[in-house]
This record gives sequence, C-alpha cells and structure tokens, in this order.
Amino acid sequence: MKKEKIISTVIFVVIFVLFAIFFSKDYLDFQENLFKKSEQKQLVLKEAEEFNVSKIENLENADLKIAPDEKILSDFVEKIDKAEKNIYIEVYMLTEKRITESLKNAKNRWVDVKVLLEKSPYKTENINNKVFEELKDAWVNVAWSNEKNYYLNHSKFFVIDDLLIASTWNLTYSTFTVNRDFFFYSSDTKLLQTVKNIFENDFKWKKVDFYHNNLIMSPNYSRVKLEKYLQSATKNIKIYIQYLKDEKINNSLLALKKEKNIDIEIIIDKKNLEDESVEILKNAWIKIKWFDWKTMHSKAILIDEKYLFIGSINFSEFSIDKNREFWVFLKEENLIKNFLEIFEKDFWN
Repeated sequence: MKKEKIISTVIFVVIFVLFAIFFSKDYLDFQENLFKKSEQKQLVLKEAEEFNVSKIENLENADLKIAPDEKILSDFVEKIDKAEKNIYIEVYMLTEKRITESLKNAKNRWVDVKVLLEKSPYKTENINNKVFEELKDAWVNVAWSNEKNYYLNHSKFFVIDDLLIASTWNLTYSTFTVNRDFFFYSSDTKLLQTVKNIFENDFKWKKVDFYHNNLIMSPNYSRVKLEKYLQSATKNIKIYIQYLKDEKINNSLLALKKEKNIDIEIIIDKKNLEDESVEILKNAWIKIKWFDWKTMHSKAILIDEKYLFIGSINFSEFSIDKNREFWVFLKEENLIKNFLEIFEKDFWN
C-alpha cells in the first residue's frame, strides 16, 4: 500500500513538472486573456451606463440615403468597383448578383476583400449558401459568423476603403427596389477605425467588446444604451420598426407616455398591425401607423428631432440581447431634416 502511494506521488510530480515545462505559459496566457476580456467587458458596460445624448459626436462627411431607390444599388456597386485597398462586408443576407460580381472583380484587382455572412438566417437557412460558394470559388475571403458568439449575426455594415456604410438593409435586390430602408455613409476616421476593429475580430471569431459614443453593438450592453437613449426624450420620439415584440422596450415607451407625456409616433410593417402589443400601446395614446406602400424594413429612432439612431436592431429580446447587431447615432442637422421629411410623409400618408 505504501509502495503504491509512493508511485502515485511520483507520477503526480512528474505530470506536474511536465505541465509546468510545456503548458504553463499557455495556461497563464489563457488566464490573462480571460482577465483582460472580463476587464474590457466591465469597462464597456460602465461607459454604456454613463452614456447620454450629449456625448453623441458629429461625424465627418456624413450622408443619409433612403430606399427604395435603385440608384443606391448602382452607387454601392460603383464604390466597390472603384475600391483600391479594402472591402469589408458584414451582413445578414447577400443575394444581389451585381454586388457579388463586383466583389469577385475587386478580388481580381488584388483588393483585400473579406465577407462575413450569417449561415442560418431565420426561416431562410440556406439563402446565403450559393453566394458563399460562389465567392469561395473566386478566392474571395468569405466566412460564416461564429454561431457560438451570437445567436444570429444580423449586422449590416460595410467598409469600402475609407468609407463606412451602415444600414437597416441587407444586400438583396428587394432592399433597393421594394423596402423602406436607410443607408448611412461616413468617412469619420475615429468611427471607421473602431468599425474596422469590430469587423476584424468578428471575422476571426474573436468575441471582443468595443465602445464608441456613436455606436451600439449588440449583444452585451446594447439594451442599457438603448434604454438610456429613449429615456433622454423630452418632447417626442419617432420610430420606424418592423414589429414591437420586446416587452421591456414597450414598457419603457408606455412609461415615457404616462410620466413625461412624450409624443410617440411609430411606423410598423402592416403584417404586424394585429399584434397584441400594438393594441396595448395604441390604447395608451401612442400613435401607431403601418407602412402601406412597400415593405417596411427600417429600424430607426429620432429623439426630439435632434438625435437619430439607425441600424439593424429590431424590438425583440433576441435582437437586443443575443444577436450581433449594429446601430449608429447621428446628430447632423441636414440628415435629421431629411429623415424627418420622409417620416412625416410616411406617417401621414
């Protein structure tokens, strides 16, 4: 018995020594990375909790375009065709043929082309498969999003050389010809660098938290910052959203109406008009109308006609808390004016 105990002790010591020699550095590096990720996450959350609309910054060379408008598709393709350095695309759906061809041509010009796609879009699980294989066969650097990091990657943002394009839209033909969607453009240096870092980490399947006053990234801190944005309203809120399925957001809107008498106007897609949540909000004198011209795919919020918020998040628990989503805050007066004009037209028509 004593001999067996000695042998067991010797084996344990040998294993411990071998581990220390060959694996201790990797283990320590792993623990250090875990600590850094935790520290970064806490820092990002702290900044989100301290967010207020006064921190929203003006962005360089900002522009806003409104779909449906097939000219936007031509413009997007032209920008890809003129790219000289890099094209980074992170999008939920990509089926538009002209865009696919332009990406392959850009690769042939030795432009750094990277495309990150969602592998299993909701109810259309195979929609990206054909384009994925087509790009792969053309030696374009294409990848699926990491399903372990996010429930779905519902983002819609693009970097073409030194231009950021963020949107409420997918790269499908219907986006440009049928949907009510918004396209935001900027060459703001600081914002662009943050977005490039987000893309590179998503592309490499690294789950890293980033913060910028003009961005909301879902998951993680998105709900905190979104709630703070809504609570900043003092006069009115105008919203484009497909549906109203998030109970917490709906309760926030009800509270804003009851406690601050905020004038709230919402445009939703017609097919969601019969949802129970819509009736609850309408009964609280929140004005809700449906988009009855084309498809309503937008996700945008205007606060007090001063601060605009556009991107990919829907009002649902999965979108806010589990998906990868991407939203941008704007306060440029000319963009606000353009948005307000189209909102009033859609709402009252």
